[in-house]
Amino acid sequence: MNPPSASGIADQLLRDLAPVDPTAAGALGLEPAIVMPALAPADFAARHEAYLRAHRSLDALGTATPAEPVLGRALRERVDAQLALDDAGFTTAQLAPLATPMHQVREVFDDLPRETLGDWERVAEHLSRVPGTIDA
Repeated sequence: MNPPSASGIADQLLRDLAPVDPTAAGALGLEPAIVMPALAPADFAARHEAYLRAHRSLDALGTATPAEPVLGRALRERVDAQLALDDAGFTTAQLAPLATPMHQVREVFDDLPRETLGDWERVAEHLSRVPGTIDA
């Protein structure tokens, strides 16, 4: 088994986030059929747990990977920042100046293609999911 590395921890974080985060899935090269963000309490909890696992893995890693010091520090900053935002209640807040779950729902429609009939059918499918996504 390979020793842990910052890149391995980052890859595992993406795999852990992919089921509840279409952006993470996309970073892994996956094209989810539905790109609506997962906003149910269980989804927020799953994301938080993924970041906690990454945090613990980074703690265990320490400075053991001199080949990846920049990645390790950058990943640590992002993981710790996300956990702090979670702890402050920011990530689940419905009203905030930016980067809220409501913004994520709106951004889905910015990113969906709208060239073909199939594209518009996909837009319509996502539109039909907005009420359920927000009520989650």
